Amino acid sequence: MNRWCQDRTPQVWGRAIRAGMCVLLAALVAVTSQAGAEEGDWDADLQPVSIVTNGFVGVRDIMPSVAAKLGLGLQMAPDVAGEVNVHLVDVSPRRALDSLMDQASLGYEVVDGVLVIHRQGMVTRWFDFDYPVTQREGRGELEISAGNSGGESSSGGGESTNQNKSHVTSTAKMSIWPEVMESLRTLVFAGEEIQTAAGGGGEGLSLNLADAGGRSLVVNPMAGVIQVTTEFDRVQRVGQLLDKLGASLQRQVAIEVRIMEVTLDRNTRTGIDWSTFTGTEADADLRTIGGSQGENFFQFIVDSKHLTGTMQALAGFGTVKTLSTPRITTLNNQKAVVRVVKEDVYYEATVSPSIISSTGVATEPIISYTPRTVSIGVVLDVTPQVGEGGLITMNVHPTISDVVGVAISPNADQAPILSIRELDTVGKVRNGQTLVIAGLLSQRTERSRSGIPLLKDIPLLGMLFGSTEMKDSNVELVMLLTPVLMDGDEADAVAAAEKEKFDSDM
Repeated sequence: MNRWCQDRTPQVWGRAIRAGMCVLLAALVAVTSQAGAEEGDWDADLQPVSIVTNGFVGVRDIMPSVAAKLGLGLQMAPDVAGEVNVHLVDVSPRRALDSLMDQASLGYEVVDGVLVIHRQGMVTRWFDFDYPVTQREGRGELEISAGNSGGESSSGGGESTNQNKSHVTSTAKMSIWPEVMESLRTLVFAGEEIQTAAGGGGEGLSLNLADAGGRSLVVNPMAGVIQVTTEFDRVQRVGQLLDKLGASLQRQVAIEVRIMEVTLDRNTRTGIDWSTFTGTEADADLRTIGGSQGENFFQFIVDSKHLTGTMQALAGFGTVKTLSTPRITTLNNQKAVVRVVKEDVYYEATVSPSIISSTGVATEPIISYTPRTVSIGVVLDVTPQVGEGGLITMNVHPTISDVVGVAISPNADQAPILSIRELDTVGKVRNGQTLVIAGLLSQRTERSRSGIPLLKDIPLLGMLFGSTEMKDSNVELVMLLTPVLMDGDEADAVAAAEKEKFDSDM
């Protein structure tokens, strides 16, 4: 006979016999709850259980022993009552509790190692949901030009000309609260007609809903507090939804970025041969993400253990110059923007024409100058999305601009001539891997002066002592992005190690 039956006192046996009960609990092993374990996994390490009753037995009589054998505390509301009659053999603890509670029209939940049993019906629960109430909106535009003037264009990026133009625009509104409120409304009321409503409809406002059946939903985004009154099973689904949302939205990603220019040698003027990176040197998934007029733009993945070799291989194609090495941290699905620029100032002249007075005298034209600024440098926005298993999808939009010359008007006014390179692409990597985006070529003309020092710099006469050489070179833009998840202390240690390794590669 099971130990549970042997240990009963005569008084308990008398009550059990009157109820016609014999309970057999077999193959049940108690488990020590792990600290920090998720509530939904309370029975993950428990072995199957057998529960057999000979006739009906009172719930208040059997549940203390069931909870004790499960290693759980027990909390029963005063109005919990009913009888059960089950024959369960080698079923999971969760399935056993479901069968016991369903027969008695009761509900249960496991909270911090305590089995809480209550009557089915309306229950009220409070939930915390910490997330900013502000709404962020990100917008990225990429202007693409095509024509016969020698400019490049593609769906992924290019250098612009003033020919036929189109745009690639990506817009993201980042405010989770409206979606959370709508989801909670569906779960709590499940199609029931709502009689009263207040709040909502605006950023950060509270939501108060109720129906004729006594269900209610109160949401206060400013405080991050949610109150739900509804059937127990619906409350459970609300808790599961908020747990899932919280786990996903609070994922933090640190992204190491390195933007480089490779001035190509004469024997590689057509561009870096990226197919050489698909061998053992890199776990590369080489894909064309755009291209026109014979030019392609590539993205591929490099494992962190091969990053040093990849950097060394780049130096074999020409002179490598690092433009920027920002490190940005952002939350899941939140856009992060980095601007490393210099504001270059030039003056735009405006001429007010002369005015002839009634006496026939003309005034002098008035010339006014308005300062204008252009951003020279690197602007990068990245939006990561973290999926299951550490797979990270990144939307990357860098813009690199630099001055390549000066335009002079007939009035001797000067304005900078800019070279602007842009990419807008999406790539997937795993935690700690490096996404390489490359293939964007541009041509650059550099002017150099050689000759006898000092004498070659004398105005006019310097032409006799020196010469000017115009040198054309091809430059390829390369970007390395390494995202690292920042969940917990272990992830922080990984991020620190990745940063140290990333810095040492150059």
